[in-house]
Amino acid sequence: MLDIEPESVSADAGSVLNCWIAPGFSALGLLDGLIAIVNGPGGSLEQSNLYLDPLSASAWCQLVQGRDYHTRFGITFRDTARAILQLTKGAGLDVVALGCGDGRREVSLVTELVCPGDLGDLRLYLLDISQPLLSEAYTHAAQTLDRFRGVLVTAVQGNFHHLPRYGQLLYRPEASHRRRLVTMLGGTFGNLDNELQYISGALSGFSRGDLFLCDVTRSYTESSDRAVIERADPALRGGGQILSDSAAAEFFTGPLRRYQRGPAAQIELHHELGPQCVIPGSYQIDQVAVVSRRGERDRRFVVGRSRRYVPEQLGRSMEGIGWSLLHHAEIGEPGAAPMSLLLFERK
Repeated sequence: MLDIEPESVSADAGSVLNCWIAPGFSALGLLDGLIAIVNGPGGSLEQSNLYLDPLSASAWCQLVQGRDYHTRFGITFRDTARAILQLTKGAGLDVVALGCGDGRREVSLVTELVCPGDLGDLRLYLLDISQPLLSEAYTHAAQTLDRFRGVLVTAVQGNFHHLPRYGQLLYRPEASHRRRLVTMLGGTFGNLDNELQYISGALSGFSRGDLFLCDVTRSYTESSDRAVIERADPALRGGGQILSDSAAAEFFTGPLRRYQRGPAAQIELHHELGPQCVIPGSYQIDQVAVVSRRGERDRRFVVGRSRRYVPEQLGRSMEGIGWSLLHHAEIGEPGAAPMSLLLFERK
């Protein structure tokens, strides 16, 4: 030890061991549940299950690196970060990034928050169900944010559906002046089975003045007529087929191809208009995989879902469960899906 030169010891953020495994989290247990579903007669996969194994995580990275995804979700946060700083007034900020994936969007947001120099105390908690993606997110965040003083990055392997169990993320002393910002970026909010039920339950441990930021795809029509929606939404035109050799097909059908027992099966993937949604003005697009095998009846799996929203109506629905819409920014490039960033405050 005496032979080690002091200057050879790295003190940068990337060298700090800073990862938690959330209470009760079991990756193998989640994988067992996924395998049981894909070998059943059909059904619906919870979206988080698509990211569990390393091959699924790799397929996700290939998908998000594609031009279409980057055009849709490769957004800037400058105006939204300015709105957040105005609300927090320089107080220390805890950013809880739910379903962070590769962490690129969350790190971009944090960079905009600390770049002006007005905020010198920020803790970024990256939470994801996928260990490979969480590792990528933490490495990227630690390397990118190391140049900013007062920024601490922590990786949390866990399931955001179980957020109320994670007391260390939720605890804040009564006398504390810190603020908390929960994020769901990359369309995660629109993947939830029931958005209002999730927010009212999972975020019940957050306090008055805490913030919630999500990005959503806006509806292509405000009509509730299914025929009108099918004509208006690009994903549903022409039967909604998804090319079998596309990055999307590789990602959505991966668990079916890897974990189904028995002879090889043919898998066809397409978009469908889903069931009625709980938020007025919204509608759901399902990614549906039909599995065909000789001598067996076809099996149908909903492997993904995403929703489109009318932001004003979403704001009123969130107001009804105690979250006020404070900031709405329309984002996205011309010709891409219409996107919005929405910032809410707990009343």
